Amino acid sequence: MKGLLFAAVVAAGLAPSVARADEGADFIAKLSGSWTGSGSITASGGEAPAATTCRLQGAPAGSSITVTGKCDGAAKGANLAVQLTWSGDQKTFVGTFQGGAEAGTASLSGRLSGNSLVMQVTSQNGAVSTLTLTVSGANRLSLAVSGKDSKSGKPVQYVSLGLAKG
Repeated sequence: MKGLLFAAVVAAGLAPSVARADEGADFIAKLSGSWTGSGSITASGGEAPAATTCRLQGAPAGSSITVTGKCDGAAKGANLAVQLTWSGDQKTFVGTFQGGAEAGTASLSGRLSGNSLVMQVTSQNGAVSTLTLTVSGANRLSLAVSGKDSKSGKPVQYVSLGLAKG
């Protein structure tokens, strides 16, 4: 699960949002370009967080963006690929994630809330977590993945990253 949840890094609206028609396009533009940063990942609620570093590249195409990259350290060289598409009519982002330690594709869906994109991540085995991307200014991105530990049911912060553009 760690690999799949971590992979969602780079990528169902849990927070209400009043979106402008171009809000999704604006967010896509903010995610474009090269991002580097570091943080921590946790495999389960009983483990200590482990350090990781990531290099990501966001390539927009109309109302979509593809984010590819690699994370090292605790992520053990995970190659990532996230595809997000903005639906202006629905005011939502939907997409997929592939990569990390686990095979398969996770589905992504979510809504914008201010400077944050809050997404539900659903793995092929049905596990659900929450991915929050928050853009600060033109050059900062924070990423958090949280969910419930599959064994204890307790809340877990699986991923916490700070990234800078450039």
